[in-house]
Amino acid sequence: MCATMVGTRIVFFLFIIILQKKLFYNQYLNLIIIVFKMALLSYYEGQDYEFPKNPEIFVKAMISCQLGDYNFIKNNINKNNVNEKVTWYSNYKNGEGYAYVPEQSLLSIASRYGQNKIVNYLINIGAKLHDMDEYGYIPLHFAAQSGHLQTVTILVENGSDINKISKKQYCRLYGINTNTTTGSGETPLHRACHLGHIDVIKYLLNNGADKSLTIKDTSGTTPIDKTVYGHGESTECQIEISNFIKKNKI
Repeated sequence: MCATMVGTRIVFFLFIIILQKKLFYNQYLNLIIIVFKMALLSYYEGQDYEFPKNPEIFVKAMISCQLGDYNFIKNNINKNNVNEKVTWYSNYKNGEGYAYVPEQSLLSIASRYGQNKIVNYLINIGAKLHDMDEYGYIPLHFAAQSGHLQTVTILVENGSDINKISKKQYCRLYGINTNTTTGSGETPLHRACHLGHIDVIKYLLNNGADKSLTIKDTSGTTPIDKTVYGHGESTECQIEISNFIKKNKI
């Protein structure tokens, strides 16, 4: 991305913030400003998704995926817009509101919160199982880190890559020809181990995640290393998983 384009975006973004400060009393103008900010930050060379044709409805869909509002999703999301995304959305302030990972898909949001009815619906209408957010995480990473075993099972049974490494070319900031990448280099097993979700860990290992056991993330840690993160010694989780691996000859 050239310096002129970056500079132009910054100037426009600052202008919008100033305008918003001066005219905060006009809620309709605020809505226009929010939509414009989302559009301004959405398109870039190398972008692998389409910006929503109706941003307001799409943001409501993101929140519905979190809260489990299946009827809203069914009535507003279909095969034509299921894989649309925004670059970033947050209205979180003072402990209230919603915030999502940059470039997070609807399926990733629903998977993170274990909304399985929505997860199944999105998959059935064509949601991408391997759609990556800005940090290279796919829906399975989110389901594993949240400990939602049924969600993990749904994703794996539909073909999700159980050993997917979170890594992505950082086109948005550095252009399409960059060698710079973003992401932690973790697999779904890393995320489950880090947070001690025993049932999810066992399921992943029984279904092919044994290949992840030797994969090191960008910090140089393996999934088993993650079970002692912050403790400095063997934890019950590490001991149970180590025994499970030995018992099942994984």
